[in-house]
Amino acid sequence: MNRKFSTLILVALTWCSAATNAPGATPRDELLRLVPADAGFVVVVTDLRGHSNQLAASPFLKKWRESPMGQRALASPALQQLNEINQSLRRDVGADAVELRNEVLGDAIVLIWRPGPPGKPEMDDSLILVRPRDAAMAARVLAQVEKQQRKAGTSGAAQTRSHAGREYTHRTRTGEPDEFQYVRGNLIALGSGERLLKEVIAADTDDPVRESPWVTRFRQTGVGDAAVLWWINARTFDAHLETNRPPAQSPEGVAFTAVMRHWQACDAVAAYLNLGADAKMGLVIAARPDALPESTRRLFRSMTETSDVVSKLPGDALMSLTGRLDLTALRAAAEEFLPDPARSKAGEAIGRTAGATLGNDAMARLPEALGPDWGVCLSPPVSGASVPVLTIAVRLKNPADAEVVPRVLESLHTLATLAVLGYNTSHPNAVTLGSERQGGVEVRFAANEKVFPAGVRPSYAWKHGYLLMTSHPSAISRFPAESGPKPASAPVVRFSAPAWAEFLKTQRSPVAALIAANDKVSLEEAKKQVDGIVDLLGFISGIELTVIRADSNARIEITITTSAPLK
Repeated sequence: MNRKFSTLILVALTWCSAATNAPGATPRDELLRLVPADAGFVVVVTDLRGHSNQLAASPFLKKWRESPMGQRALASPALQQLNEINQSLRRDVGADAVELRNEVLGDAIVLIWRPGPPGKPEMDDSLILVRPRDAAMAARVLAQVEKQQRKAGTSGAAQTRSHAGREYTHRTRTGEPDEFQYVRGNLIALGSGERLLKEVIAADTDDPVRESPWVTRFRQTGVGDAAVLWWINARTFDAHLETNRPPAQSPEGVAFTAVMRHWQACDAVAAYLNLGADAKMGLVIAARPDALPESTRRLFRSMTETSDVVSKLPGDALMSLTGRLDLTALRAAAEEFLPDPARSKAGEAIGRTAGATLGNDAMARLPEALGPDWGVCLSPPVSGASVPVLTIAVRLKNPADAEVVPRVLESLHTLATLAVLGYNTSHPNAVTLGSERQGGVEVRFAANEKVFPAGVRPSYAWKHGYLLMTSHPSAISRFPAESGPKPASAPVVRFSAPAWAEFLKTQRSPVAALIAANDKVSLEEAKKQVDGIVDLLGFISGIELTVIRADSNARIEITITTSAPLK
């Protein structure tokens, strides 16, 4: 995104506009029907008034105001500065910031950016469309902005021009791109791109029109109700990407061809924010699966399925990372980006390293044998310790595979032995390798209380069809045989704010000591920082990242569940 468009995004919070007719259409839809089909970026902010007012009256904000953190914020100098700005706004335009938000920016804001031809960034176009409910207030704001720019010496001469029977204004700027402004009824369009403005003017008619293609795209992709949406039109950038194509037979050329094959299957990428009782932020990739290589489709299918590990991890986990990964598909997809010689060298390197310990037969079957379920988890420390327990779990597709399982365990034991021998030869405190039985499961571990922190005894075992690697044997004993119910969507990351808050409370002193040593601050100051983090975590119940698959798109969504509803 160029500097002109970035500047316009910032100016949008103070420069105001309005929209048009289309009976029955929402303000957002009325603006979107003016957006050209070849726009590169489209940023849409919908119902800022409603979302802001609901948030202001929410249980969440009430809880924040009553908290020590909120009390400090309300008494801060920054709030006094906001009050001064409000007084200035009321004096100059007859409205404060809340009224401007509600009456000018409250219905809908649309920002448009379209790249120029390849190699001609000076032909990039950008435009802002805003639909104020109070057009007179918007006009006062525009007049005041213009007055301030003239006072600062950045506003030059204005010239009236016409297109399609409609008038618009061209105003020169000192040290900035020229500005073009179109005003009609409840529509004001501002921007630095005259070509783009003319297309908006041509689309601004009084005749009822069918639904905007942009509205249809948003709805089909599942982001039609987003409070904030940033849409990237993939096809607009095809020519720009092609100008950088390297020689076809070079390693870069092979990788570029693979990237473009995937890019051509992608129609759009959209980032969004939804505000309800919780906050949901996400990224949607709208693609045509049939245009993707088979390996990518297989990899995509495995990644959007819920991992069996989700229901096996402890309920008091501080944080977990889980998923499904088809290693065969991953290898095939990675090979799409490598020329033949590089593929051969990669295979030889794997054979000389992992293959040397596993054996060629087991190594050949490993991608098919391991996975696709996997998980990583942090749990509260064991009694008397301050370090969280780490667990890594990888599933075996066929637990009856008598070849791969022993070879993997033997390889782990060989690596552990070599690591311990290497450490012991250069350190006085020797690490020992040991084992213990947990029922019918043999757990191997490394131990030395002077080397490892309290509560850390690196361990590994094969249990219930999973390879488990943990920082303490107790995590292996807690790993269950049966799986519980799985959630409908595929949770990839789970973060428990209450569990972290409890951990920081119980481990306040050691955590503060680490902060003090790392940040070079006093222990008391570090303890205050820990307390501040605990206070902040009190406003969140959890954070979860999920992968949601639809027929023609994949959605990565982050849900922030607050301790009190946002609405």
